[in-house]
Amino acid sequence: MEFSVSWLAVPVIAKDSALAALGLMETKQRESLPESAFVGASLPTGWYVVCFDQPSPVALKPESLRTLSMHAKVVACQVEEHAMVSTAACWMDGKEQWFVVHDAEDGLTHLDVMGNPPAAFEEIRSGKLRLQENHADVDHVFDAPLALAESVVGFRHDAAFDDGEEEMFAVLVSGRPA
Repeated sequence: MEFSVSWLAVPVIAKDSALAALGLMETKQRESLPESAFVGASLPTGWYVVCFDQPSPVALKPESLRTLSMHAKVVACQVEEHAMVSTAACWMDGKEQWFVVHDAEDGLTHLDVMGNPPAAFEEIRSGKLRLQENHADVDHVFDAPLALAESVVGFRHDAAFDDGEEEMFAVLVSGRPA
């Protein structure tokens, strides 16, 4: 299965303002896997994640992330396995703090890094590069931005969601509460 998805996360305390800024609201419908167009979940790590069933939603454009991050830290991740492109970014106070992207067209060991990603990034990068050595048939470095975002938020789009809560994802819909 190839994923073509994205997600963003904010601290749980910023959930309501983030959903309002995104023009989304939770429904009572739940899912055990993020399969609907928009879903959200509170994570045990203290983050609230919003998942999109597309790799480049408007919510992950710089203008949206700038607005969302004015009142809370935002971590965003994009996954396009068809093209082997992955990104992770962090925004705070309306400014991008760091951005990491892997695009296989630029080479299997290539990562573009802007800003100052968390210290965990160096270990993640070196580990993925070691795995990549002598393996031209598998793109291990594709995983570096995803692992970085996971290290910050504690969420991964392709994880096994078995934390005891059967249906942890709330389906989100466009609109504002009445």
